[in-house]
Order: sequence, then C-alpha cells, then structure tokens
Amino acid sequence: ALFLTQIIALDDRKAPNADLRIALAKRIADNHVPKLALSTLLPEDGTPTSDEKLLAAKFALETDDPDGAEIHLAGLTVLEADELRRQIAVFRANQAPQPAPPEPEAPTGVRARGSVLVEESANLRAELEQFLGN
Repeated sequence: ALFLTQIIALDDRKAPNADLRIALAKRIADNHVPKLALSTLLPEDGTPTSDEKLLAAKFALETDDPDGAEIHLAGLTVLEADELRRQIAVFRANQAPQPAPPEPEAPTGVRARGSVLVEESANLRAELEQFLGN
C-alpha cells in the first residue's frame, strides 16, 4: 500500500526510461491496479517501445478495453501480439449478445384449431350469460 501511495504522489512525473516505466507498471499491476499501471507505463512524449506497447495492450485488456488494446498492438508482429489479438477476439466473442432462444411453435392442425374454437365458444357463452343475467 505504501508503494501505491508513493506512486500516486509521483504521478505527475513520468519515469525517464522505458525499462523503469515497465518495472513500475508491472509492480503496480501486481497490486491489482491495471489502470494506474497503464497510465504509468505510457511515456508523455515520444513513441513507446514494443515492450511498452505489449504491456499496455495487456493492461487495456485487463480493464475491459479491447479497442484500446488493439490500438496499442498496431504495427506489432511478434508472437506475443498475436496471442493478445487472439485474447481480444475471445473477449469480444464472450461479450457479444447471445441470440434469444427460439419461441416454441404454436400447435397446428385440427386438434389445435378445435381447442381454440372450444375456448372461444366458452368465452362467448360466458359473455352471453352475463348479458342475459343468468
């Protein structure tokens, strides 16, 4: 907990090099704060290294942001990037709405029509009896 409070206090100052940013981000992620890890990882100016991009994509996916993860993976062709793309596809497939189960079909045929007619007839009889006051 002390580590996290110190990191938050230093949040306005980014680590000067990629290796330090990666080490800090991993330690923050080990404390189950992937959003803070992601913000610590990305450099303020300049382009992130491929290792930073991979780790940023992993953190984005952990925060349920597959679009952000894909953005970080843009241009990367290493095996780890392909694995993260597969995880993104699985995540999206799991988030897709499932189709509604088909509704049971209404019975058809002579018996079904007969049942409907008997029910309608009973309703009409009840209405007539009510109207006539019986």
